[in-house]
Amino acid sequence: MSLTIMNGSIRGLALVIHCALGFPNLMAQGSGDAGAGQLGPIGLLELERDTANQFSGRVGLGYSYGIGERDTRIARITADVHFHIGDRVGLHLSIPYVSVQGELSNKNANGDPIMSASYEFLRSARHSLTGILGVRIPLGPTRLDVAFLPENGQLDLPMCYQPGLGSTDVLFGINWRRDRFRVGVVFQHVLTDNNKNQYYNSGWAFHDRPGLDYTEGRYLRRADDAVLRVQYVINHGSLYVRPGLLGIYHLKDDERVQGHPSSPLYYAVLPIADSEGLTLNWTADIGVALGKRVLFEASFTAPIVQRALMPDGLSRSWVAGSSVSIRF
Repeated sequence: MSLTIMNGSIRGLALVIHCALGFPNLMAQGSGDAGAGQLGPIGLLELERDTANQFSGRVGLGYSYGIGERDTRIARITADVHFHIGDRVGLHLSIPYVSVQGELSNKNANGDPIMSASYEFLRSARHSLTGILGVRIPLGPTRLDVAFLPENGQLDLPMCYQPGLGSTDVLFGINWRRDRFRVGVVFQHVLTDNNKNQYYNSGWAFHDRPGLDYTEGRYLRRADDAVLRVQYVINHGSLYVRPGLLGIYHLKDDERVQGHPSSPLYYAVLPIADSEGLTLNWTADIGVALGKRVLFEASFTAPIVQRALMPDGLSRSWVAGSSVSIRF
């Protein structure tokens, strides 16, 4: 079974990186998540809400590992930093580094960073309402390739080997807390597409390589996503457990290019059938606070329902992760 978790991005699961005032930890740098899930968890915020104003921010380091299309193995290290401005405003930056291993090649490169801001509109002991606005910046490569012999040329790799998505996305949504329940809703809109990927099946047809069976995404034009996450928080002292569900609806079919944009006579934009639809994942987070400054967290995500195709390479059979955050 292959997972589709914002979309990573979260798109864009991986829905394990943190934003103490922001969207719940839609862990999964992958699992269908192209980024919406990377607007942060509620761990430190919930464990230490009464002491949050004693600190000006925090830094974190997360690691996630997942199985993608045709058993590609995707590891991601993400550094993130969060600053408080007063007691209601937060600024957040996450920077990923991605390593992919598979039957076609092994690749390592920087991924797409995400910047976000959050504002807590309502707050009490029993409930809160937080708004979030973010942007995914397309700095990760989308056209990594592999050399082949004897021609000494290059073959383009499919999107599941690419650390970036190639689009500038804006993310906006809300996170609502009521007692032990958490509900987050995020919309991820593609502002501009600049995906340079040129993988297509027939390009591998004359080479002794297993490169014919991956999903095509040549010059991919991704559609928007709507993300809903529901969690139930169980606290016991400094320990918490958060079971939940994460739904990501890809609002229409993605598109790919046939031919090359510089050759109008041979150029066509084609929809990728069956790339629209719902991915529903179950999630589980567990965290422990060491004093007031340090939080350790582990997460796991796997699919219940998934859409048929993910041309952006974000499908996952499962994603597991861990992270540490330190207040300053």
